[in-house]
This record gives sequence, C-alpha cells and structure tokens, in this order.
Amino acid sequence: MNEPFDSQKTPKAIPGKIDISGEQSVCETVSTQLRQQLEELKKNKEALETARKNAEASEASLQSLFKAAPVGIGVVVDRKFQFVNHTLCEMLGYPAEAFIGNDSRFIYPSDEEYNLVGSEKYRQIHSMGKGTVETRCLCRDGSIMNVLMSSCPIDPGDLSKGVTFTVLNITEQKNAEKALKLSEEKYRELVENINEVIFVTDLQGAITFVSGKIESILGYSPQEITGKSFTLFVAPEDAELIQTRFKNLISGGGGSNEYRLVHKTGHIIWIRTSTRPTYKNNQIIGAMGTITDITEHKKLAAELQQSRKMEAIGTLAGGIAHDFNNILSAIFGYTELSLHLVFGENVLKQHLTEVLKAASRARDLVKQILAFSRQQENELSDVEPGAVVRETLKFLRSTSPSTIEIRQHINSNGLHIRAKHIQIQQVVMNLCTNAIQSMEKSGGFLEVNLHPVELDTLTLPCSNIVPGLYVKLSIQDTGYGISPQIMPSIFDPYFTTKKIGQGTGLGLSVVHGIIKTLGGGITVQSDIGSGTTFDIYLPAVKSNARGISEIEEELPKGKERILVVDDERIVARANQLRLEQIGYSVAIKTDSEEALELFRENPDGFDLVITDMTMPKMTGDVLAVEMMKIRPGFPVILCTGYSSEISEEMAGKKGIKAFLIKPVALKDLAKIIRKVLDETPAG
Repeated sequence: MNEPFDSQKTPKAIPGKIDISGEQSVCETVSTQLRQQLEELKKNKEALETARKNAEASEASLQSLFKAAPVGIGVVVDRKFQFVNHTLCEMLGYPAEAFIGNDSRFIYPSDEEYNLVGSEKYRQIHSMGKGTVETRCLCRDGSIMNVLMSSCPIDPGDLSKGVTFTVLNITEQKNAEKALKLSEEKYRELVENINEVIFVTDLQGAITFVSGKIESILGYSPQEITGKSFTLFVAPEDAELIQTRFKNLISGGGGSNEYRLVHKTGHIIWIRTSTRPTYKNNQIIGAMGTITDITEHKKLAAELQQSRKMEAIGTLAGGIAHDFNNILSAIFGYTELSLHLVFGENVLKQHLTEVLKAASRARDLVKQILAFSRQQENELSDVEPGAVVRETLKFLRSTSPSTIEIRQHINSNGLHIRAKHIQIQQVVMNLCTNAIQSMEKSGGFLEVNLHPVELDTLTLPCSNIVPGLYVKLSIQDTGYGISPQIMPSIFDPYFTTKKIGQGTGLGLSVVHGIIKTLGGGITVQSDIGSGTTFDIYLPAVKSNARGISEIEEELPKGKERILVVDDERIVARANQLRLEQIGYSVAIKTDSEEALELFRENPDGFDLVITDMTMPKMTGDVLAVEMMKIRPGFPVILCTGYSSEISEEMAGKKGIKAFLIKPVALKDLAKIIRKVLDETPAG
C-alpha cells in the first residue's frame, strides 16, 4: 500500500512487507505511525515558519541598524564593495550603486593612501584578528574627509568570504587637534621668546616648569632647575623674606616682589616676580608667575638717585664755594701784600708763605668738592700720587677702629700720574674701606705701599697694560680674605657679600673702571684667613708741575688804567693794592650799575675792566656786554668764585677776553692781565 505524498516533507520509508494475517492489527499500526509522522511534519512546518519569520525580523532589524548607525558600514570582498549602508553614502556623497561591485580605490585621494590602508589593515587582521587605520577619503564633491576605518573578517579562516568595515568621520577631531597643536606651538614660541621667564611651582616651592629664557638670566638650563626648590637660587640675604611671602602666596595671596638671585657664576642679579596661586578643583596646588631681570634697571635707578643727590650737594656746594672763594681771595690778596713788605728770610716770611700754601690747598679742595658733587669730567692733570694717598690715609686713620693699625710706605720718587685727584682718592678710599671692614671684628693691620716700577714684557702683571714706567700702589690687609668661588665676580657691578645696608656692590666696580680709564691694571691675591692684597699699576709721567712760586718771582708789570668791580669790598681793595704794586693805576667799584655809569661817562678812561660775576643788580657778564656796546672790543676779564650760569666757553662767546676762578694768585693775575692788554688793539 502506497503512503500519500506530502509536498512539504518527504515521508519516511515503510517496511517493504506487511503480514496480511491479522489485517486489523496491521492497519492500526500503520494508522498510528501515519498520525505520528503527520504530527512531526506539522511541528517541523511550524518550526520552519517561525525560523523564517525570525530571520525576516532579524534581517529587518539589521537593515534598520545599518540604516540608523551613525557610522558608515560596508562589506568588501577582495576590496570590492558588496554592501554599504545609507550613512556611508551620505558621508561620502555617492549613491549605493556607485559602491556595489566596484573597487574601493575611488574613495581614496591617492594610490599611496589606498595601498597603505590595504597593507596596514590586512597586516593587523592577520596579527590581531581586526584592523583599525586612520586615513583620508575623497568625497564626491572633491572635499577630503579624515576617517577612522575599522575592519573585521566575516570568517577569520577564510578572507575570501569578505570583510566588514566601519568608517567614522574624525575630520572635526583632526581639525581640533591641528588647532590645538598650532595653539601649543604659538604658546611655546611666546613662552620661549618673551623677555620674561615663566615658571610654575608646587605647594612646596619646587619648580615644576620654567621657560628656556631662564638660562640667559640665571645661567642654569631649565633641566638644571626643574624639580628643585626656588629658594636654592635666592640670595641668602633675601631668602627668609621670600619664603615668608611664598607662604602668604599659597594661602591665597599674590602680587610682585623684587629680590636677588645668585647667578650660576656666583654674581648677584636683581629680579622682579609677578605671581599668583594655581588652582585645581578649587584647591590651591602651587604658584605660577613671571620673572623679569631688573639688574640694569636697579643700576640706572641707583645712578639716578646718586645723580640727584650729587645735584643737591652740588647746588649747596656751589653756594658755599662762591662765598668761600671770595674769602680765600681776600686771604690770598692780603697775604701776598704782606709778603711784599717782608724783606729777607725770616720767620714772618715763612709763616706768611705757609698761609699762602694753605690757602692754595683750600682753593684746590673747593675745586675737588665742586667736581665731585657735579660728577663732571674735569680735565686730567699731573697728580702726585703720594700726596693724595697720604691725605686719604690721614682721613681713614681718624675713622678706623683702634684695633686696626695702618702702615704706609710712600715713595713716588718725584713721579706723577695723569689723572684726576678725586679718582685716586676714590681708588684708595674704596680699597682701604673694604680692607678695614674685613678686619673690624678681629683687628689687624692695613699696609699701603707706593713706589715706581719698571715693567717689561716678562714682568707685566696684567694683559691690558704695556711695558713702561709705572707707579705701583699696593693695599694689603690681614682680614678674612676672598674665596676662590667669588673671586671672578668681585669687579662685577652690584656684586657684594655684605648684608643689606652695608654695601652697594659698586665699590670695586668703580675702582676697576677708574684704573681701566687711566690705562692701568689691577691684580688681586687672597687666601682665606690670611688676607688680601690689591696691586694697582698706573702709568707714570715726569711732571713739570711746580709748587707755589716764590713771591720774588719777576712779575709782568704795566702802567695801564684798570677798573676793578666786585661787590665784596675787601676783595676789590686787595686786588687794587696788588695791582698797584706792579705799576697799574686802579679804581674800584662795589656796585655794578655805578661801574657802568662811570664807564659810560668816560669810556676812554680805562684800558681794562676786571669784574666779578655774581653781583646784585647786574651780573658781571651783563656788565661786560653793556661796556662793549659803548666801546666795541673793549677788554674785560670775568672772575667768579663759582657760577652755574657762566663758563669759559660762554664768556668767550660774549666777547670776554679771559675767565678766571677765584682766588687768583698775583703771578697768575699779572700774566693774564698783561696777555689781554698786549693782545688788544690800541685805541
């Protein structure tokens, strides 16, 4: 008997033989088997239908996922597109038809990038089972898109079945990274090239960052400083104050400070810092700020302060000098008059000569005070160094502790040096003051030697001087000495080992500058605990300078008529008597207006006028100009104790024939008068 055919399922075979005996039993058995097979077929049909529906639902979900995915998704076989999602099409601007079946080369800007992605992607798949590559894609509109492409094989054992891939647009991220890189480069360039140093510290004051500019200021590279406490570089005198201010800073304070740092070479620099706390999650985690080198600014400020101080002193000194020189003029005049009345060698003549010498020294002292207070460049002259050293040591003895013995051996052997008196004083004063200060606690001796030396190429102590005749000044002390570490810096401006208020660090710098200006050299020898010796070598000259001439020297004489104008009657009278002694006819006036009226009444009544500069009603230069208006070319000699309003050059431009600084010795006055009269045309 044949089994009915079911198109949905091939029936199982029925055993080939049926025992016809017991027909009813057989039919029941067949019927049962058929029912069971039909039941199984029904279940299989239902299962297949469920599987079909699930597959359709799964495919729909997958299609929905591909369509909704924010990244491009596709499948390639041998780098040819088999499937792409809608997002990839939108990303690159191509329709799906442009992808399917085509090689992926067309979405790359170049063969190089196409080949690089292929080799790198498959290299990673072989080694890690998947691959991720950053590359660029060429969009349909010609624009370039930066993408992150990730790939995974469908069957890791058989790549021919295809590779799925995702494409993520990272253009904005790459642009942001590029902008950040440019910003960092600009920031780095700014940090490295501004004049200020930028630094960052932690809460303990350890430097966590410092810009490269620090090396040009402090001598240390950023690597040498990073990780170290900033206080290691602060000058000892300022360390405690700066530590206190740092504690205030990390408590929420801020602001700017000026203090000193120790350069890598050992010398001192001045800096200004501007700092503020740094925060993280509203908690202070350290500090940051800038450093500006103000060493030069400090130097200029000190010079300006000194200039203002000297200007004030100069104004005071000028007023005193005018009156003092008028007094000296009277002393000069009447002493010379008295000497003229003394005949032969006697005690009175000796005494009067000493008065004249003292007056001369007082006149020179006033000149030095004026030159120093004005800080002006007065002319070099032949200076006898021994006399200057003795004068300076005499002053130092009166101000030095009794525990310090000052010894001197001065023998310049008649040699002079071309210098300013005040320069030699400054050299001796600064070096000896330093020496005395080094022995204040322990006592000791200061030895000053001065003598001539002949130097040749083999005995030159310094490379900046040449063979020749020199005056050697040696200043030796038994103080605590100078350490080898700071020896190279002792002549640097503002370098000092003294506490605040005990020194400016300019003394040795000034000494070095003066010696260099004078063409000399300086050497230093020092041993810790034994003392220091400075040797100064200054070029020597044989001077023609003479002392005060004897009053008996033959003086130029004359018979001309001279009008002397001076508001100090005692000075005018002394000049009248001195000039009358050498033959002149002299009239005096103590009022400049009266003198002008006298001259106006009789312009030819005088051959020469000698007038003071500073007088009430009318100054001497104005008087001279008015007289020359009345009588053009008339000779006038202008004298002054001190005046900031007139100089020799200014007087010459006004037609004044000679310019003299009081007090004037008779021999000098006589020579000037004779010279002016002889050079003035007659009539």
